[in-house]
Amino acid sequence: MELILALILFFWGLFMVRFPDVVWHLQHFLHVRGGEPTDFYLITTRISGGICMIVAVVCCGILFFG
Repeated sequence: MELILALILFFWGLFMVRFPDVVWHLQHFLHVRGGEPTDFYLITTRISGGICMIVAVVCCGILFFG
């Protein structure tokens, strides 16, 4: 079960790194009409996605080797 959660976290992080504008639209599609994310949002979303991926890899390492 923990492995599945780590894989979901990894792929969500990968999605955040690759498509931060889609993540913004998923989060704000009901609140904003015709808006666009700022550059700061795009950068911080990519950083957060990278952190999610690192945490998922560390969790998998702990599961397999710890």
